[in-house]
Amino acid sequence: MKSISFRNKILALILTIIVIFTLTIIIAITNSFNWILEDIIFKNEINNVAQKSELTSNWFEEKKSDLEIYANTQVVQSGSWPEKINYLQTELQKRDNNYFFFFIADKNGDYSTTIESNAGNINDRNYFSEVLNGKTVISDPIISKSTGKPIIVIASPIAGNNLSLLGASIEIKDLSNYINRYTNNEEGIYSFLINDQGNIVAHPQQNNLNNYLFYNYSSFFDYEYNFIENIINQKQGRVYPALSEL
Repeated sequence: MKSISFRNKILALILTIIVIFTLTIIIAITNSFNWILEDIIFKNEINNVAQKSELTSNWFEEKKSDLEIYANTQVVQSGSWPEKINYLQTELQKRDNNYFFFFIADKNGDYSTTIESNAGNINDRNYFSEVLNGKTVISDPIISKSTGKPIIVIASPIAGNNLSLLGASIEIKDLSNYINRYTNNEEGIYSFLINDQGNIVAHPQQNNLNNYLFYNYSSFFDYEYNFIENIINQKQGRVYPALSEL
């Protein structure tokens, strides 16, 4: 009887060792599988972001080409104001509301838009002097003097007797909608743009906009993120907020 009891204890010990070993193997395999799966998902997301980044870059280049083409048409260069307005309003309709409005400014910065004539003066805008020096530019986010809404401006010089420029405004909310058109916001995933200074250019949470501070990332997050610098330095990859920020 003692021999049987001892043998049973040995078998039970061996069985326990086998069970523990099996569970250890299962846990190790599960962790390895999760790591592999996470890596596959991450690489897939990196590819998705890279594709969206390229599409967005191409979109901006298309808009710059649009403005250069419009600025070099005969009607924009030498037509009467009513002719220019009719032409630009027709182009607005063709562009499926990509642009908020077009405007033309003279060398002094006085401008009129497809919404109103004598809308004001933009010679204090940073992009103004660049355009008059011959460059087609995309502005930083600004507040429209005509509508009070956050926009970016794409502008190109008009060659003619008097130095002037043609500009198009794009509402930030439309830009954000564009970059998020393939994003499932219900899953808590969204896309936003930052510039090389780390400022937010477009973000889906439009209710956080606050005049000229709307492109500061602190306007969009309840706690201080430190990932902006990492994004600028790494160019691509993934970054996490500190544990104390969660």
